[in-house]
Amino acid sequence: MTAGVALTLPVVGAELTEKQAKSAVEYRQSLFELVKSNIGPLGAMAKGKAPIDEAVIAKNALRLEQLGLMISDYFVADTQTTKYQTSRLMLFGRIKLTLIIKQQIL
Repeated sequence: MTAGVALTLPVVGAELTEKQAKSAVEYRQSLFELVKSNIGPLGAMAKGKAPIDEAVIAKNALRLEQLGLMISDYFVADTQTTKYQTSRLMLFGRIKLTLIIKQQIL
């Protein structure tokens, strides 16, 4: 038997419950943690702190591509009217991601 996970993102313009807003923020944070964990080894290789491993490069590049396609989906839910105010999180996320990439490569 195969177990599955269902993820339902709130509809645009719908009023979020606190639980939905909290979940939206947690999903966003989790997504960026996955991005960070896949960029780390690539940055280490780029800096010469880890040996070049083409299999890891290919695997992590594919993961980053897939995660990148998901990012905007997790910012559909507007959490501005809740205690989880993250209206600037997408911009912050992009800046943070850019900084992480630069840190890993430099």
